[in-house]
Parts: sequence; C-alpha cells; structure tokens
Amino acid sequence: MKKLNNYLKKKALMDQLARELNALEDDQAVQKDMAFRDKLLRLMDDYGISAKDTAQLMGFQD
Repeated sequence: MKKLNNYLKKKALMDQLARELNALEDDQAVQKDMAFRDKLLRLMDDYGISAKDTAQLMGFQD
C-alpha cells in the first residue's frame, strides 16, 4: 500500500504541475518572452555568437 500511496501522491502532483504548465503556456506574457528568446537564439546562431559573448556584448559580464 505504501507504494500505491506514493504513486497516487506523485500522480496528483504531476496533474497539478501539468495544469500549471498549461496555464503558463497560455499566458500572453510568457508567449511573448518565449518568442523573444527564440528570436534571440536564432540571431545568436546566425552570427555564431554564444550566450556568454552576447552577455559580454550587452555589458552584463566583464
């Protein structure tokens, strides 16, 4: 029974997390941030620039 209880608790947690994830995916602000990130990653790839180089270029690192 211990294993079954553990399974049921984890299943309930997974269901809750799935609902929260779906809500985040539907959030316009999250969608906007994800689109920005995707565009930035494509630009970095197009120019062969790493995340570290980008951060340095923007003045976030020494």
